[in-house]
Amino acid sequence: MDNVRLQKNHSEALWLPREGLALVCRIRGNLTKTLGFTYRGHMYLSPEEALFEVERGALQLRPVPPPPAESLDLQDYSKTFFQAVNEGDSKGTMGATAAWEGFPLLSTPACYQALLDPRTSALTLDAYKTYGYLRRLGYVVVRAWVYRYLLTSGDVSGRGVMAACQEPEKTSPKATDPSTGRSVPPFFYMTPADLVWRVACYWGLTSQSSFARPYLGPAEKFTSNAEIHDRLNFVSHVGFRASQMTRQPDVALSTAATTDPALRHLSDLGRDTADHFCVYKPSTPYRKKQLVPPDYHVFVKSAQTSGVSKTDILDLFGRTGGDDNAVLAVVENGNLVFLTLSDQPVELLCQDT
Repeated sequence: MDNVRLQKNHSEALWLPREGLALVCRIRGNLTKTLGFTYRGHMYLSPEEALFEVERGALQLRPVPPPPAESLDLQDYSKTFFQAVNEGDSKGTMGATAAWEGFPLLSTPACYQALLDPRTSALTLDAYKTYGYLRRLGYVVVRAWVYRYLLTSGDVSGRGVMAACQEPEKTSPKATDPSTGRSVPPFFYMTPADLVWRVACYWGLTSQSSFARPYLGPAEKFTSNAEIHDRLNFVSHVGFRASQMTRQPDVALSTAATTDPALRHLSDLGRDTADHFCVYKPSTPYRKKQLVPPDYHVFVKSAQTSGVSKTDILDLFGRTGGDDNAVLAVVENGNLVFLTLSDQPVELLCQDT
């Protein structure tokens, strides 16, 4: 069925369950400025980016049937429908339109079900809760492996990376409006371009229209993960009840998809399974071809599964490269808290002889 939450000028993408990414086929609006990355001439979105845009009504998503099991190369996989869509659009034929309309539409609950499925996506519900919360506050959030890929492909020499480097403030993201926080300048200190960009970002999020309200609002409280999964109407993969075992999924998922996301296609992108986000403030210039160091390194940890161990903290500091802007996002039953971590030496006051 059609998604009634769609905006008039929305982009269109195909969800690839085998790759765990969304292929953008038609771009409308300002989608490419802070979202996604380009690989072999195609633009891809991470699962959390695609799901957030679907929530806003700015993206229409369709699933792609799984390719044959013997098609293991992405280039061979592209010949089936990537090349048909691109050549059809360039030649003005009806082949691309027929191929695009042949895939069924995904409603918003079906997008939750497909993009949060652990068999085809590396996105967890806790990671998406953190991503959506930061995006609604106005931050620019990208996956750590996407940041590394853009860093190596966009500016190989590295000359544009450290040019606009700023000393990050040793604070964690706060649950306040960025327009009133100390880290973001007031409106009369902002440039006209920044002001227009912020208004465009917040227009669809603060509206009371039907397409703007997310299914999981940032202020909603839940007593268990089962309530969250019931709200989204998809099968819980952790701790589901017996009554949910007979519920059939709404989307046909790929049977050839492997359970290890690191062994899928696009292996040369250097993807990992860690819930590690690079976060930029609205006042920090974010350009894909001239990346600056992120203001925060946010790591997501679920309090329901396991606690934070010493190994996790050491691995956290190892991934940040020694920076002091590490933030740990702890999620418990949908409630989110940010903890700023730093490695501070203990002063030696006295020493026994």
